[in-house]
Amino acid sequence: VAGASGPEVALGPQQLLLRGTRLRNTAWCLGLVVYTGHDTRMAMNSRKAPSKVANIERTINHGMMVVIGAQAALAMVCNICYNTTLDRFLGLWYLYPDGQPIHYLLPNWVASWLTFFVLFSNLMPISLYATMEVCNFAQAYFIQSDLDMYDEEQDCPAKSRSTNLGHELGQVSYIFSDKTGTLTQNVMELKQVSIAGAVFGRIGGAAGFQGGDDLDDASRRSPDVARAADDFMEILAVAHTVVVTEDQSGHLRYEAESPDEGALVEAAAGVGWRFVGRRGQILNVQRGSMHDYKTATYELLALNAFTSSRKRQSVVVRRPDGECLVLVKGADNVMLQRAASVDSSLAAHLTEFAESGLRTLVLGRRTL
Repeated sequence: VAGASGPEVALGPQQLLLRGTRLRNTAWCLGLVVYTGHDTRMAMNSRKAPSKVANIERTINHGMMVVIGAQAALAMVCNICYNTTLDRFLGLWYLYPDGQPIHYLLPNWVASWLTFFVLFSNLMPISLYATMEVCNFAQAYFIQSDLDMYDEEQDCPAKSRSTNLGHELGQVSYIFSDKTGTLTQNVMELKQVSIAGAVFGRIGGAAGFQGGDDLDDASRRSPDVARAADDFMEILAVAHTVVVTEDQSGHLRYEAESPDEGALVEAAAGVGWRFVGRRGQILNVQRGSMHDYKTATYELLALNAFTSSRKRQSVVVRRPDGECLVLVKGADNVMLQRAASVDSSLAAHLTEFAESGLRTLVLGRRTL
């Protein structure tokens, strides 16, 4: 794409926003609509949403068809009897004063059949549908007002999007799912770390990383541990693509591409490396406590995103003192192959973490 006076800019997958994507923290942008229209593959493969009908409603519809069929058959029997015995009643003056049958716009046998069909219309339970809709509305109201299904963290109550499926909940016997997080709460938390040959943190207990106090004590006793801890937390606080937003109460919220990346940034914030936002290629990180901190500014020079083939993410940043670093985090089997040296205790800790059921991640850095 070339502007009126500016240079040409190449558009790639990083600039493509798929349908349903929300663009945030952007003052302005130039948009170009591509791959649109009814002839695109997405539009041609899309199907109309099927109507969701409850079992009880389907049963009532089938029963209504049986009632209508019986009503039509009963009207036909009465119609045959009426037309075959009509001559016997034409002589009754109080039914036919002029001795002639009534003439209709339709043929006599069709008009008489419709007459008998309307006479037997009280067989159709029309009020049953109205009663069922009132019950569905009441069930949907109770579902949306149930405090046990209210998520306080996201301020989101239960939503009944289809009122005619509320009574189906009690008929569910088996649920099959093949995706993690569909029926379970997919929460990523940093539980244990290996720094300078020692393990900090523990599994279980409260949510989040519980080894911050132990790490502070070890850092005060040993300058080597303090330096290694700062290098470790600096990677977590800088090497990511997290975007910072504010909730209704003014607290910072981290929006990440993956849950594990957001968990790492939150863990670093809990131990004194608090990522507070980015402006373009500038990242701001607060070091220290909430009341006594210093803000450090990092410039993002390059980003090599995580892919399934690379199994790692790399960033090149410039520190406030002008030093350029490459910060990497990725899978242990890929990172250890490229490490300058591997401590024997690190391999033992990785095995221990894996045997405990934790997902392992190895961090690396190098001065350019």
